[in-house]
Amino acid sequence: MLNFAKVISPVAVLSMLCFLSDTANSQDAGQEYRARYVISGFLLRASKACKLDDRAAIAAAVSLVSGREMKAFSEAYPDTIKEWMMKGASDFNERVMRFGLDPACDFASGVMSKTNELANANAQ
Repeated sequence: MLNFAKVISPVAVLSMLCFLSDTANSQDAGQEYRARYVISGFLLRASKACKLDDRAAIAAAVSLVSGREMKAFSEAYPDTIKEWMMKGASDFNERVMRFGLDPACDFASGVMSKTNELANANAQ
């Protein structure tokens, strides 16, 4: 199980992204939803703090939580998704405090690119 209590590490993000790309994975849906919303919150916070392409960052974040199933979950549990997304934003802020703005933004850019790659692969 992924540990969200710590600042998101590169290994954790790659694990989450791989988890999201593995449609045959039998993990609990709640874990997948949490990973999607935490990464989404991380990317949305990074888009405001960094000089990332806002549209690309928002598109990456939205790609994680779009679709009929995710919309139904969002409508059913708005407080939960807010908490998870705030956790992602907080993780970005902690990364900035720990490593500095430029390294945190570089990392966020990599997460955004990987998320967009997975979204494009899943769309095909």
